[in-house]
Amino acid sequence: MEIFLRRAVEIVKAQASNRSMTKDEIASMVRCIAKCIATLIESQSSSNYKTTSTIPLLDSKNAIKEGSIICLEC
Repeated sequence: MEIFLRRAVEIVKAQASNRSMTKDEIASMVRCIAKCIATLIESQSSSNYKTTSTIPLLDSKNAIKEGSIICLEC
């Protein structure tokens, strides 16, 4: 399973735990988020823009909390 698909499932799982969703909504949301993540990864890898940051990267597992989601892009 591709990394972006795993991340999409984690995001949708967090959303589904907070509100009721039909299986069609879940499947559609996973597809949409996975496609968006894949597009972001492709555009980031194809760009010449490189970031050098002294801020430690957060683990994506710690980004999804009960009442919030921390942006890992910045």
